[in-house]
Amino acid sequence: MMRYKNRYGDIFTFEVNERGNVDWKGDFKWCRIGYEDNQDDLIMVDPSGGPYIDLGTDMSLFGLEGKVAGFIPQEYGYELVIEPCEVCEGKTHHKLTCQNNPNKQPKVQVK
Repeated sequence: MMRYKNRYGDIFTFEVNERGNVDWKGDFKWCRIGYEDNQDDLIMVDPSGGPYIDLGTDMSLFGLEGKVAGFIPQEYGYELVIEPCEVCEGKTHHKLTCQNNPNKQPKVQVK
């Protein structure tokens, strides 16, 4: 779980759930929400003081992997639908050999 403190001191948490998506919890009482065509097509959520998250947001900003592909409103906040890595198709983590894996060790050349 990753904790995020916004500019007003509010705490938001991000935690990968059993579906490989991210549960985003916090106080959403004062919040801007953007829609595509109707209220079922959320494209962004911006609680007062941040963090602003929209479709395509890289979750590495919050210490997690993947990009936001959708929002599912929940009682606790939002479930962020995370798209798989385009290179290795890893849902919640990159395969060891993936070029996008932040823990991948550089190749060592033996002379």
